[in-house]
Amino acid sequence: MKKHRVRFETVYDASQNMDVLFTRDEAPGAIPNGTFVVKCNTNLAEKDKHPDGAPAHVLGSIGPIDYMGLKNVYGYFVEWLDKPNTPCFIVGTRIRKG
Repeated sequence: MKKHRVRFETVYDASQNMDVLFTRDEAPGAIPNGTFVVKCNTNLAEKDKHPDGAPAHVLGSIGPIDYMGLKNVYGYFVEWLDKPNTPCFIVGTRIRKG
């Protein structure tokens, strides 16, 4: 598998008083940037802030990666519609095209 260098940038999240690191790169084979997606497979035990059906747009992606026991999945940076200008990382098994 060919590896590529990912370019990251930061944005300040005033609600959490911290900088958020994210990328606008688009991993080959990932859901394209700008695509409307919705949350799925929510785990309520994790006190997830976005329930199934929550809408977002893809800002960037990385992968495929191994993440928390999952093999060869994509990681996405999304912007939830209820939290504009705040990129959020989510594993690809937790979103689908809307």
